[in-house]
Amino acid sequence: MRSIRRSLLVGIIGAVTISVVLTASFVFQSARRNTDALLDDHLRQIALSVPAPRAPMDLVVPFEDPINEGIMIQIWDRNGVHVYRSSTEWELPQRAALGFSTVVTPQGPLRVYSALRAGILVQAAQPLLLRTRIAARSAFGQTVPLALLSAALALLVWVLVGRGLAPLDQVRGALARRAPDTLQPLDAKDVPVELQPLVNGINALLGRLDVAFRNQRAFLADAAHELRTPLAAVRLQLDLLRRADTRHEREIAGDRLAQGIGRLGVLVDQLLLLARQDADADLMLARVDVDPAELLGRCAADHVALAEARHIDLGVADDSASPGELRMHGDPQSLAILMTNLVGNSLRYVPAGGRIDLWCGLDGAYVVLRVDDDGPGIAPDERERVFDRFYRTDYAASGPHGEHGSGLGLSIVSQVAKRHGASVQLLDNPRGRGLRVELRFPV
Repeated sequence: MRSIRRSLLVGIIGAVTISVVLTASFVFQSARRNTDALLDDHLRQIALSVPAPRAPMDLVVPFEDPINEGIMIQIWDRNGVHVYRSSTEWELPQRAALGFSTVVTPQGPLRVYSALRAGILVQAAQPLLLRTRIAARSAFGQTVPLALLSAALALLVWVLVGRGLAPLDQVRGALARRAPDTLQPLDAKDVPVELQPLVNGINALLGRLDVAFRNQRAFLADAAHELRTPLAAVRLQLDLLRRADTRHEREIAGDRLAQGIGRLGVLVDQLLLLARQDADADLMLARVDVDPAELLGRCAADHVALAEARHIDLGVADDSASPGELRMHGDPQSLAILMTNLVGNSLRYVPAGGRIDLWCGLDGAYVVLRVDDDGPGIAPDERERVFDRFYRTDYAASGPHGEHGSGLGLSIVSQVAKRHGASVQLLDNPRGRGLRVELRFPV
C-alpha cells in the first residue's frame, strides 16, 4: 500500500543523501587538486634547494615534517654517476624529463620533479597513492560535519513530516469514530489549507448522502402510506366477495377486486420503477442515437388497443417528423418509460371520444416531443406541484374510466428528463381543451 509519509521521507532523505555524496565527491576532487598543487610546489622547492652533491640531506629535507612524507631524492653528477638516493625502496628512471612528470614504477606511480643545476641532476619524487590518502583525509575532515548535519536533518524531517501529516490522522480518526447513521459535516475550522479541499469534498459527499437517505426515508413513508389505501380496498372487496350471497353479487365483487388488484399492481410497478431511477441517478446512462419518430410510433402501437377499447383516438400527428429524419442522444429504455407514463396518464383521464396526438420535431438546437390530449388538463397553479411524488389533483382521484392516479407518473417523467438534460413544460392544448406536455432535448 502506498504511503505518503514513506514517500516523503524516502524522497527527502534520499535527496539529502545524494547531496551529501555529491558534495563529498566535489570536496575530494577539490582537495586532490589543492593537494597536488601544494605538493608539486613543495617537490620543486626541495629539488631547487639542494646546494651541492654532497650536502647533508638531513639538513636539506626535514623528513620529520608531515608534508615531506614519502618524498624521495636522487642526485646525479655531471658524469652521470649516481651520488645520492634517499630511499632504496623506489627506483627512479635514469633518464629524466626536466620539470614535472608522472612515472610508473613497479611499486606504483610517482610524481617526479627533475631540475638540472650546474650539470647536477636533482630528482624529487612522491607516490601518487600517498597524495590520494592525504586528499582523502582532508576531504573526510570537511565532510564529516556535513554528514552529521545531514543525519540531524533527516531526523528533523522525520519529526516534521509526522507532525505535518497529523491532521490527516485526525480526519481519519474523526471518520472512524462516527456512527453509521451520523452524516453531519466534519469540522473544517482548524483544518490546514492543503486539507480544505479534501474535507470540503467529504462534507459535500456526506451532505449528498444525508439528502439521499432523507429522500429514501420520505419515499418509504409515502409509499407505505399510499399502499395502505389500495390494500384496504382489496381487503374490503375480498370481504364483500366472501359475503356475497348471489352469483351476480360475487361477479361484481370479483370485478371490483380485480380492479383493486390492478391498481395496486400499477402502483407497485411505478414505485419499483421510481426506486430504480433513484438508484441509477448517479450512474452513466447507456446513451445511443435514438430516433424520436420511431419512439413515438412504438409507444402509440403499444397503447392503441387500450385506446380503441376506450374509444380514444391515439396516434402520431400528420406534421410530425418522419422516421430517420431526426436523431437524439439518450437511453432508449428510459425514454420509452417516459413516453409510456405520458401516454398512460392521457389514456387514464381523456374521456371516451377524446383525442391524443403525439408529435416530434426540431426547434433550433432542441428536439421537441409533445403529447396533446383532450382531457381535463391541469390548473396553472398546480403545474409545478404535479411533479412531486404522490401529488394528485382533485380530478385524478377518479378518472372517467374508473382509474385512480398514483401521483408518480409525472415524477418519473421529470426524473428521466432531468437525467437527459431535457426540460418539461405543461401547457394548454392549442385546440382549446386539455393539456400539452412538451419536452425539449438538446441536440
